[in-house]
Amino acid sequence: MKPWRRDGDALVLELTADEATMLTRLVAQVRQVFVAVRDGEADRADPVVERLFPAAYEDEELADEFRRLTSDDQAALRLDRQRAMARDLAAHATVVDERVRVEVPEESADAWLAGIGDIRIVLHTRVQQGPTSHLDLTADDLAQFQAVVDWLGYAQGSLVEAVVSD
Repeated sequence: MKPWRRDGDALVLELTADEATMLTRLVAQVRQVFVAVRDGEADRADPVVERLFPAAYEDEELADEFRRLTSDDQAALRLDRQRAMARDLAAHATVVDERVRVEVPEESADAWLAGIGDIRIVLHTRVQQGPTSHLDLTADDLAQFQAVVDWLGYAQGSLVEAVVSD
């Protein structure tokens, strides 16, 4: 991946085909979480759901009422971010060196920043479920996983730099 850069009124990211495929799949997988929350089908005990939609109150009844009143809107907002990312990824161009060029309108930068952040939260939460986790990860798996999370962090950081550049 090349860092994000500004190109007129757009922000541009160039990825390898494998990176573009991975990011597209991550966006699709995270969207499923938000769809489940929005549709009332999410397991509230899922650590990812708890992390993305935390209790606003210590009192369980108040926390449940708060979730009932706000979860749909919160999930819809997060879902819109992932949709924007998916749309921009799908509209990519392939440049001369076979890299995938993703051009994002400047007004979509916030959706990308928050959307990448949501993906990172989901990934971190899934791996940090502890010894009772259903994930059976080896040290190599964890290293690869950390490389993906670091890659996303780099993408997010370079997008911030491109947004604030003149």
